[in-house]
Amino acid sequence: VSGHFIVSFAANIVMSITADLIAKRGNYKSKKGILLSYVVFSYGLFGPVLPMWFMRDAYMANLAARGKDAGYIADLFANMNMTTFLIAVVLTLLCGVAGGLFGQKMIKKHFVKAGIV
Repeated sequence: VSGHFIVSFAANIVMSITADLIAKRGNYKSKKGILLSYVVFSYGLFGPVLPMWFMRDAYMANLAARGKDAGYIADLFANMNMTTFLIAVVLTLLCGVAGGLFGQKMIKKHFVKAGIV
């Protein structure tokens, strides 16, 4: 339905379950556990693009079979290498931590203060 390889959903499923297990370990109350859980969950979003790095030929063949232009495919894969993969991994970590900390701050500011949490 989404047009992605079926394996692209495996990362999301595995990371979601792992993230929930991490949060559960701290009874869903540990700030560090929740933050780590969110970062792990964020890596699940890599699923649709992982085949571009690790199943390159199959991904390119799939795009060609779906009628994509060879120039489009070449442009799409021009910067897909281990350097960009590592950059994506590091940026996901940094942005996941920043987003998780921001979320915790908003919970404290709005929900704890209001007595909801």
